[in-house]
Amino acid sequence: MAENQISIDQQIAAVEARIQKQKAIVIETEKKSNRGWTTTCQLNLSSTFKVNIQSTKEDTLRDALAQLLSLEDYSNKASKMLNLKNEFKFDGYSVSEWVSDMESRIAKIKLKSEKEKLENLQSRIESITSEDQKRQRELQKIIDDLESDD
Repeated sequence: MAENQISIDQQIAAVEARIQKQKAIVIETEKKSNRGWTTTCQLNLSSTFKVNIQSTKEDTLRDALAQLLSLEDYSNKASKMLNLKNEFKFDGYSVSEWVSDMESRIAKIKLKSEKEKLENLQSRIESITSEDQKRQRELQKIIDDLESDD
């Protein structure tokens, strides 16, 4: 019985280490993604379709980009028909600038989802951690604190 307990504790410790490693990756990715926005993040594509990139969902971003690309395509065709130079911009920003902000938003959505998943896993692993393992972890924290004071 004791062998099983040690084995389970070791497995729990290994899973905890994986969770902590993934959390560190998420935190690092989050730091990198906290750049400023390029556009105003306000896409007013029609009187009934207004999008705030910073707070909308992925499928709304997809629909907004589809409309933006459609506008760009029609602008390019009209410019060609009229022999005009075309530098399509929407509200002063190029499509690539709008896409960049949309990609940033999608990355933030995915990071949030990943953080929630890891928090859930951490909570679940904590609920099955033995009392001895919790005591050992706390003792190790105390030792680390004492060593850092020296």
